[in-house]
Amino acid sequence: MPRQELFNPKYPKKVKDLPEEEQRNFTDVKEGGFVRKEADEELSDAKLTAEIANISKLAADDKMYMKGEGKSVKKTKDMSSMDVLHERANAMDSRRETCLENIKRGSISLPDIPKEFIDDEGVMLEAISRNSYALEFASEELRADKKVVLEAVKNEPDAIMYASQDIKEEIENLLKK
Repeated sequence: MPRQELFNPKYPKKVKDLPEEEQRNFTDVKEGGFVRKEADEELSDAKLTAEIANISKLAADDKMYMKGEGKSVKKTKDMSSMDVLHERANAMDSRRETCLENIKRGSISLPDIPKEFIDDEGVMLEAISRNSYALEFASEELRADKKVVLEAVKNEPDAIMYASQDIKEEIENLLKK
């Protein structure tokens, strides 16, 4: 019986050096070596977001501030892009929590839900649970999400008018049968 070659991730230097069945799970990185595709995508997204945060929100100068929810974080030369990204994520989480609290208290009108949250399933489900017509202000993606649409029409069937065309057609086809 032929000896099966063992997969050893320390040995190969490039994806092409991996066993064929493993190659589809990895990607080469320009710094050298390779990583799992999911890790590369997450790292690329994080780097891109950090770069955008650095370019659009911070100046090279030490005295620039990054504004969070109710506080400022001083940007220093010692802060890495990942530190900036972490601070921005914390500020975003804080804004999200504030938005959810405002929805629960009824102190925010539906058109005033910040645009950054119209694609947030949790925020929009909370708004829809309080007012089915909030579906109108959800992103196109969420208006095509069956879970979100079901939540809206459960309490107010007329909210279906704000669902995506695909969902409306699917319901129409079901009703014809």
